[in-house]
Amino acid sequence: MNWLKKLTGQITGKKEKINNAGVGSATPSDVSAPNDAHPPADAGPELTLREGTPEFNLIVASTELETGANLAHGASHLAVLLEVDPGRADWQALAARYLDAAGDDVDALLPVGDERFVNSEALRAWFWQRQGKTPEALDLLLQISRAAGHATYLHAWALDWLEQDGALARIGETSMMQLLATALNSVEEAHQSSAGTVRDMGRWASLAERASAGYAPSPTLLLVRAGLQRKAGNVDAALAITGPIGQAASAEQANAIGLLLRCMRRFDESEQAFIHAGSFDPADITPKLEAGDTCFEAGNWHKALFWYEAVLASESEQAWALPSSWYCRYKLDGDEAWMERLWEAMRKGDNRAHLLVFRERGRLAQSHDAGANLLRTLLERWRENGNTDDSGGAMAISATVMEAPSNRLAFALELAGRNPPVKLEITFGPLPAVDPRLALAPVDYPLWAYEGTVPHPALPAPDAAVRDAIAALALAPYNPNENWAAASHVAARFGTRHVRDILAAMVYPPPLPQDVRALEWLPRVQLAAAYVLGQIDSGWEGSERRRALVSVLFGPMDWTTCAAIRVLARIATTEPACATDIMRLFARMERHIPEVGHWDWVTLLYEQWLELPFLFDAEREELRRKLAAREEDE
Repeated sequence: MNWLKKLTGQITGKKEKINNAGVGSATPSDVSAPNDAHPPADAGPELTLREGTPEFNLIVASTELETGANLAHGASHLAVLLEVDPGRADWQALAARYLDAAGDDVDALLPVGDERFVNSEALRAWFWQRQGKTPEALDLLLQISRAAGHATYLHAWALDWLEQDGALARIGETSMMQLLATALNSVEEAHQSSAGTVRDMGRWASLAERASAGYAPSPTLLLVRAGLQRKAGNVDAALAITGPIGQAASAEQANAIGLLLRCMRRFDESEQAFIHAGSFDPADITPKLEAGDTCFEAGNWHKALFWYEAVLASESEQAWALPSSWYCRYKLDGDEAWMERLWEAMRKGDNRAHLLVFRERGRLAQSHDAGANLLRTLLERWRENGNTDDSGGAMAISATVMEAPSNRLAFALELAGRNPPVKLEITFGPLPAVDPRLALAPVDYPLWAYEGTVPHPALPAPDAAVRDAIAALALAPYNPNENWAAASHVAARFGTRHVRDILAAMVYPPPLPQDVRALEWLPRVQLAAAYVLGQIDSGWEGSERRRALVSVLFGPMDWTTCAAIRVLARIATTEPACATDIMRLFARMERHIPEVGHWDWVTLLYEQWLELPFLFDAEREELRRKLAAREEDE
């Protein structure tokens, strides 16, 4: 896939790694699948128990516990299992049974050797806490967070431990401050974080207030307390902690105020706060970087460039300021040479450059169905003719093969605003053997129904409040990570009782915003709705989100199929416990590719399938071959 195509997919952002970052190494050698592993020749994805998957590790851990023959071996698989989802209650219950079976002998379950692994040390901390060794367990989790580069275990376990009666009194101030700072630095700002993350940060903020009541005031304490409240979305509470900029007596206090004002979009005041922060130590580049980011976020490219160049005057290759300065220059003079520098840095693995290139060039892919291409041609013709046409109030289109019903929906969106209104009639040639009008399997929420070859929504129109919320999500700039986070708040607001309304928004889209074309708007609306559905509840088997997404995936083929594929792939990569099931769903979709016609979802299926964990090497190669063949045909 070329770099431009990558920009139409998932942006690379800050992700918590699932793979085991080592305190000493990656994963126990007897748990990981070998690099050249292959599935049995006669076994499809539905039949293969894949080494390294949660299902595999659960079976091994459960079997070893039942037999009691090798509890240490089973505990190593249990550690890998809990790394996938530390908060899973039934897996924690299995851990409790292991500790009981070993007679509370943690070292028998997790022998201490020359090498230490993140997942096994995390399980050791869990065992210790269960034995009442909460301070030791928390200190170990802090070590793990530093080694792994993420705070997954802290959020999943430490919050619960610290909220227990009497726990805070047992934790020293130094350890507590390290815990709070680690939690603070592990997540994005509230407006970029999921609803669940914001709730967790609210819990951390409450712990900080309880724990620090007896601490001596300090600039670091103020920064941490205010930061936790800020990332919990508690602006008033954060302001009460920081005080006004005129009273800032340290760089930490001024920085805390600047960060808070930036989140409130009070950009000029935020910049002034960072200028004040820099006055305490002119050699410190942090306030300059923050001032640059503040002006960047405000779209003030001149000022942002000034601050980034001030950083570069001290550190000529500073990893954040250098690509940011190139982007500012590109925005100021439009010279593509600056964008080429960003592209080159992105190819070499520079994440900041990747973010900036995506910001400028990243787009959600539009359909390339024949009907979509025809609509592009008509829109261009109307534009050249001063927005007039010779349709006479009616338009007839004849297509050789069946197409996605969203093609008709896109035409309807564009024609709805024309004066006089235009009536559209579309006819198709013979249907393929794989009838795209039919669901692959019984589904709970079909989106489309057909009268002959004419589609119409199978659901009633959505609640207006739901439709408006989906429209607001679709209007936001395309950034998959931030869009996903924003969708989680909509999911929390409406809940599972509005699943039908959220689905209906895919086929009853809001009207076109000004200066936005249907070929761009409709996929954005459908993806926004799918993002909400992907977070409408938790768990997987039997969940409402699975029912809804499978309904879109297996229902009549459409542009909405693409939205379901994107969200399912995202869930599989961020929640590996779901990955095997989603792999099966993708394999079933592949068996129902129509033999004729262009369907956008087919290429996307292979692209997203390649992102899934637990694939065998041979499977990845086969998927790459199929993807290359599709791209060559297109």
